[in-house]
Amino acid sequence: MTASAPTSAPQPAPAHLLLVDDDRLILATLSSGLQEMGYQVSAAESVDDAEALLTSGLRPDLAIVDVRMPGRDGLQLAERLRDLDHIPFLMLSAFSDAQNVERASGFGALSYLVKPMDVVQIQPAIEAALLRAREIEHLRQSRAQL
Repeated sequence: MTASAPTSAPQPAPAHLLLVDDDRLILATLSSGLQEMGYQVSAAESVDDAEALLTSGLRPDLAIVDVRMPGRDGLQLAERLRDLDHIPFLMLSAFSDAQNVERASGFGALSYLVKPMDVVQIQPAIEAALLRAREIEHLRQSRAQL
């Protein structure tokens, strides 16, 4: 008689993150670090690049968006993420002035992170945001059923 191998529960798919930052070094560092932590990562260097990815059908679980970028800023992308795509997002910036924090909060940012930061420091914020996003989606679905 042979013993059967224990069956393990299927592993959940890794969270898919969209990173948007015009600083290529930060984008590369965060992308590789988050991939090493097990996340699936798509990267964009501008709002236009991010919108092209979204228009092509990309549906990340969470977006991490730099506030200040040349051309259109991250807050403009945040408005789209909130209104059209319903994708939760964190804002990332080298500036922590109250006006940007308030604007980001007003657009629905789940958190506002200040650069520079180590990749390990961002993981708790990502996990908290993903949990909060699941709660919000559950509430949205419950409300739609009423």
